[in-house]
Amino acid sequence: TVHRPPSTVHRPPSTVHRPPSTVYRPPSTVHRLPSTVHRPPSTVHRLPSTVYRLPSTVHRLPSTVNFPYNFIAIEGNIGAGKTTLCHRLAGQFGCTLVLEQFTDNPFLPYFYLQPERYAFPVELFFMTERHKQLQEHFAQPDLFRTFTVADYFFVKTLLFAKNNLGEEEFRLFQQLFKVLNATFPKPDLLLYLHRPVEVLLRQIRKRGRDIERNISGAYLEDIQNAYLEYLKTETETPVVVLELGKANFERDDTVFQAIVQLLNERHENGISFKTLHDVPAQSPALYHRSPTGAKKT
Repeated sequence: TVHRPPSTVHRPPSTVHRPPSTVYRPPSTVHRLPSTVHRPPSTVHRLPSTVYRLPSTVHRLPSTVNFPYNFIAIEGNIGAGKTTLCHRLAGQFGCTLVLEQFTDNPFLPYFYLQPERYAFPVELFFMTERHKQLQEHFAQPDLFRTFTVADYFFVKTLLFAKNNLGEEEFRLFQQLFKVLNATFPKPDLLLYLHRPVEVLLRQIRKRGRDIERNISGAYLEDIQNAYLEYLKTETETPVVVLELGKANFERDDTVFQAIVQLLNERHENGISFKTLHDVPAQSPALYHRSPTGAKKT
């Protein structure tokens, strides 16, 4: 019975102190920005959907108005109203315009001061510019337009040159003109606006272009005679010489509609002379715009 140490040897207690499990932690309810943070309102101001537009009932001329000509040239002396008439026709019928850009000619102001010195360069510039403009137009026709109206006839180039150039210069100029004139079609109708020289002078002064201040009645008379002399020889194109006198087709709609009626008629080749009294007052085939809407006359 040997003595053994007791089995109940002292051991450190198992309940050794440990740091409490409830160590402080930051609360889980950390403050966050509220979900209802202010945002710009969704009703940001926008332009209203009812933005003003041109009314869909804007008057348009009926598509049944078909002039018998695809290419109309409006001619006349300086101050006759060629460009003004072209703009009125485009405004009513939506035709394509070919308008002479005479202000681009750098020699023109000098020509009116010294015509003998600057006649050849001024006429050569006009001819090349007119040729370029017509060639570009007919090379790319506008399929969405009804017809073309120009405020000049290319032969005008030759008429002015004949009146302004010396004999030798004109002979050279004429050779160049023949080459260029063969590269595009002639008008289907030529309308010449004829006015007395005193009316032309009054209208030239009224529009007040500086480069035209020195134009004389004698010069206009020479141009008028050159036109009529040539037009009497034209046999391949209908030529209508319309005597307008003092009539104002820009303000007087009756005069304008008479011209429209004249353009709507078929004319034979060669020259014919008309006055406003020769134009029928009514035509069942013609529509025109009146201040109150469409009207058939």
